[in-house]
Amino acid sequence: MSLLNDSALLAKAERCRERMRKIAAQVTWSKGWNIFDLPSREELITFFSSLTKPEIYKFDQDVFGYGHDPKTYMRIHRMKESTAVVELEQSIWDKETVYGSVPNCGGVRGHDGADASTS
Repeated sequence: MSLLNDSALLAKAERCRERMRKIAAQVTWSKGWNIFDLPSREELITFFSSLTKPEIYKFDQDVFGYGHDPKTYMRIHRMKESTAVVELEQSIWDKETVYGSVPNCGGVRGHDGADASTS
């Protein structure tokens, strides 16, 4: 299913965009925002689809409560996420490879000889 067809995400993105437009009109309140570079509806839908409910609440709180720039907040979140992925990948590669001496000891069907496993 396309993210643009998800009615809950679409409604959330529309409400969020509308709030951003209203706030951007009040230049004194939104002085931390780049009001000429607000996230598009598609960017918001993609961003919200990757968040949990507590993370969406934190986004609302930080952007609408504390005045953080929405696009900057989204970029920082993506950087944290990609850093975590890189760290996870590195921890997997750093694990010691364990070799089984019994064929199919790792449960791989149709494999002759010892298995290599990182578990």
